[in-house]
Amino acid sequence: MKHATNCKFCQLPITVEVDDEYAALGDPYKLLPFAACNRCADLRVTRGVLEERVKHACLGLFQKKGKVSKEAMDRTRQMLVKLTQGYATMIARWHHKEGMAWDEECVNLLMDRPQFWNKILAELWHLFRDSRMVQATGKSSG
Repeated sequence: MKHATNCKFCQLPITVEVDDEYAALGDPYKLLPFAACNRCADLRVTRGVLEERVKHACLGLFQKKGKVSKEAMDRTRQMLVKLTQGYATMIARWHHKEGMAWDEECVNLLMDRPQFWNKILAELWHLFRDSRMVQATGKSSG
C-alpha cells in the first residue's frame, strides 16, 4: 500500500510504499513520520561516511603524534584534502547549491589538532554559510 507523506528533513511530499499487512495495522510503530526522500537519506549517509573517514585519519594522527614518517604525514594530508573537499561539496549539495566553500586551512588544522576533527568539520558548515552571506550581499564583513 502507498502512503503520501512528507520527507522528515526537507518536507517535500513523498510516497512511501509499505507492506499491506503493516498498513492494515495502521502504522503501529509510527514509522511514517520518519520517512525521508532518497536525496536527504543519501546526503545523510554520505555525511556519516565522510565524517567517519576523517575521524579515522585524525585519530590515527593523534595516536601516533610525533611517530609518523614524513611520507605517512604527506599521504594523510592528501587524503584529508580529498575528504574535506568531498565534505564541502556535500554541504553545498545539502543546501541545494553547486560547488563548495573549502579552505586548505581546515586541513592544516586537522593535521595540527586532529583531536578536534569534529569541531573543525563543523567550521566548514560555517564557512559555507558565511560564503553564501557574502554572495548575497556582494561584500565581505571583514
